Amino acid sequence: MVLIMSKTAIKPCKKCGSDDILLSHCNYSSFNPGGGECNKCGFVSKNYVSCTPSQQELARVWNSGQRLDDSEKLLLERKKTRQLRKQLKVSSKENQQIELSALCKKFITDNEISCGESIWQCDRVSENAPEFIEQVAEIVGYHEDG
Repeated sequence: MVLIMSKTAIKPCKKCGSDDILLSHCNYSSFNPGGGECNKCGFVSKNYVSCTPSQQELARVWNSGQRLDDSEKLLLERKKTRQLRKQLKVSSKENQQIELSALCKKFITDNEISCGESIWQCDRVSENAPEFIEQVAEIVGYHEDG
């Protein structure tokens, strides 16, 4: 008999980058939640697994939770852009203009805004506007009483 050992790679935590991940499950016979938890920041990625899941199955659940959604990708891009600009020492006003331009172009593309009427006639635009406005405020700053 030959025993073949396989090792499943565990992705680092998408929130803090730590690779100190605890893989576990609840030992339930049905609807058994399992996956992983970051020991550094506490981020959890769980889903239902088999009654007696292998480490590979638990690692797959953890790894699938480490994929970035679109908003997380945008935030990561903004963070990288800010770091790059700090290195290049571009003025903060220029930074805001570049970030706002990129954010607006992404909003227009994502919401398929092709003319003024599509802003008013497409529900998706008004549904996505609050998140867009929040992102704009994060770049230019919020109102301050003064």
